[in-house]
Amino acid sequence: MTSNLFTDLPSNLPDKLFTTLLEATKLRIERIVSEGHSSSQGFWYDQDQNEWVVVLKGGARMSIEGIVKVLRPLVCNETGALAGVLATTYESSGGSSDLMSDEALQHTIREILSSYSESEGDGIHTFVGNEPDEVIVQIKGSKLAISVFSRRWDGPSSLVVHPIPIATLNWRRIPFDLLKTELTSLIETARKIRRSKFRKCLKCGDTKPPEWMHDEQTCQSCSGAIY
Repeated sequence: MTSNLFTDLPSNLPDKLFTTLLEATKLRIERIVSEGHSSSQGFWYDQDQNEWVVVLKGGARMSIEGIVKVLRPLVCNETGALAGVLATTYESSGGSSDLMSDEALQHTIREILSSYSESEGDGIHTFVGNEPDEVIVQIKGSKLAISVFSRRWDGPSSLVVHPIPIATLNWRRIPFDLLKTELTSLIETARKIRRSKFRKCLKCGDTKPPEWMHDEQTCQSCSGAIY
């Protein structure tokens, strides 16, 4: 096998193709190639070891306790390489009637966020949470989107918000308790991704978001550069 994961693929694939890339005492890394393969109806996947999966191309669907999760390919960019790993769309629930109302959902979001600003326009209800801004939560009909707060320079004097999506929920079809648990976890994940990008300026000692850093060690204010 070459160093390119997308090469050496068979033209005919009657079954999933498993290729071991690395194996150690407590670790095995595999490339899995699938072409529409699925487990048999009623199959319950159970194993002793933990497993972590990332989709690099195409897509995959998993049903976990009645929730269908659609995994999307990894998206790498300069501000949120982890975002694609986490990106998930929840499509359906186990059929429980104990679902959230619109008002309960908004109240739950306000409770989870330690501080927030709130706005509404074009049919989208938006929450920008925490201080400094770390997460964006948007409600549009039955869709609930959670994104990492991010900004980028769109010119020398124009700093624009550029959210990095990590999950989209069809919230009207997820039971109340499960939705609250998932939403809390996703908001915390977005917060951690955003905070992981902050850097401490070695000159002034202040911790700044990435858009205000001149480089890894110096903020724009201390760099002497003219923007």
